[in-house]
Amino acid sequence: MRVFYAITFTEDIKDYIYEKLNIVRENSMSGNFTRRNNLHLTMKFIGDVNYKQFEDLKHVLDIVVSKNENFTMNLSNVGVFKRGVKNIPWIGVKNYKKLQKLVGDLEDELSTLGYAKENRPYIPHITFGRNVVFDSNFDYEDVKIENKVIDVNSIALMESKRENGLLIYEPLYINILE
Repeated sequence: MRVFYAITFTEDIKDYIYEKLNIVRENSMSGNFTRRNNLHLTMKFIGDVNYKQFEDLKHVLDIVVSKNENFTMNLSNVGVFKRGVKNIPWIGVKNYKKLQKLVGDLEDELSTLGYAKENRPYIPHITFGRNVVFDSNFDYEDVKIENKVIDVNSIALMESKRENGLLIYEPLYINILE
């Protein structure tokens, strides 16, 4: 199975983010856009694992959760990672100091199992789509984002899979931040 660690969202936050995603979609010529139910904030992508590795990854999640507490962060702005003429649009978050600690703890624990630490800075973002080509008159910076609060109460170990041609992200193991 193909797995990653993520923060999932309440239905109202998913609705809000999806509304903003649709503004980007309506102003794009092409692209693969994130399905509403797949909206999340990736903390660490792992990749393909077997059952034993999955059990170890669950244990890592338990340790990381025991070292952290729930917190809030806020949506910030729409941004883009450029890939030539194609783009990866995303919405960022702010007030994420506790998220940085959480990700750092996760990286530290995973390194004890032999997983390489990320060598680039962690930029928390919620991906809207991939291979997106904007309409020529569209400026993604014009998409206004309210200062919505995201309650971070849990972390999920998610599976990425394809079913009937659709990409599905499914939480396989969730632990609660207290």
